Amino acid sequence: MHPSDNRSKRWRIAKCAFIYLLISIFCALFGAIYEHYSHDVYSYYMLYAFMFPLAGGTLPALAMALFSRRIPARPALNLYNSGIAALTIGSIFAGVLEIYGTT
Repeated sequence: MHPSDNRSKRWRIAKCAFIYLLISIFCALFGAIYEHYSHDVYSYYMLYAFMFPLAGGTLPALAMALFSRRIPARPALNLYNSGIAALTIGSIFAGVLEIYGTT
């Protein structure tokens, strides 16, 4: 393996961490705006939906880019990203249903 190949993988993981950070900020803003217009009805699913991409995406990707010697293969990263997306969307959806008042 060439050293520049490892550097490009680290750059790709750092870029992924930045994208997860942007997604976390978007989820926090979305939850705040949605709950502002929900007539003082709150949902913990909606409040903490930003934590999945932050704690599950940004922090591990940043740690991997800075400290890891081995970077996982692309299919493993795709599966992990899909899991984080499913948890985030599921939390937002559960929050919407809870605010709406359905069971």
